[in-house]
Amino acid sequence: MASGDRRRDGISRRSILLGAGATVGAVLLDGCGSKAAKPAPNSEVNGADADLLNEVFMLENMAVAAYARIAGSLTGPARALAHTIGQQEAQHARKLEPAIRALGGRPTPPRQDYGFPALDGGPAALAFVGGIENTLIAAYIDVLPKLSNTIARAIAASIVNNEAQHLALVTQARGLPPAPVAIVRGAAA
Repeated sequence: MASGDRRRDGISRRSILLGAGATVGAVLLDGCGSKAAKPAPNSEVNGADADLLNEVFMLENMAVAAYARIAGSLTGPARALAHTIGQQEAQHARKLEPAIRALGGRPTPPRQDYGFPALDGGPAALAFVGGIENTLIAAYIDVLPKLSNTIARAIAASIVNNEAQHLALVTQARGLPPAPVAIVRGAAA
């Protein structure tokens, strides 16, 4: 094959591959470190994704309030744990808020009062936030497959992973055994 046969109209395979590689690299770099979801051209999809993220955003705000509420009934390491997890829940909310806005949504502001029940001491307080962590995990698991925006899905996936860690720590603080090995290994129960 002559060199003229390898190139048509002055375009070689090398230049096509280099151009494609540069384009893919730019797209990947554009997504790296992004704090908010980039909206898709379809406003219906964006609105649905914003609504889904807003659902978990409202639960995150409830969790922030719950951890602030129980911290006073705890002492020592359990109190420090509640404070730390409460701060992380606030970080989750701060991460979700710009993503909701980027998708064209309006984040629902936190409530002044969530109507939490009266709690009798540390064990009840830890059981209460353990229930909230379970609710958060279930909500994220429900929302994840419904999200169309890949950045929004990545944000939700990273947060649900952290919620599972919270639940494990709260369970440990309650003096309960860790999750069954079958769950950790993924074997059928």
